[in-house]
Amino acid sequence: MAASVEPPSSPPGRPGGEEPRVPASLRTAATYAWRIIAVGIVVRGAFSVLGQFHRIAVAVFLGLVIAACTPS
Repeated sequence: MAASVEPPSSPPGRPGGEEPRVPASLRTAATYAWRIIAVGIVVRGAFSVLGQFHRIAVAVFLGLVIAACTPS
């Protein structure tokens, strides 16, 4: 017969169901830090993609300026 194995009642490292030793303020700061990092990565990616259009934007801008300055 196979012996049945029961899962532990509490996660390893927290005997007796103790509360984590990390203060709530530190956990809150960590969540905000991850959000700020994620927003920074998205902004960096957006600027990187927009940077690829630099030459096209300059050419279009110069074309519009020349077209606006030419007498009709």
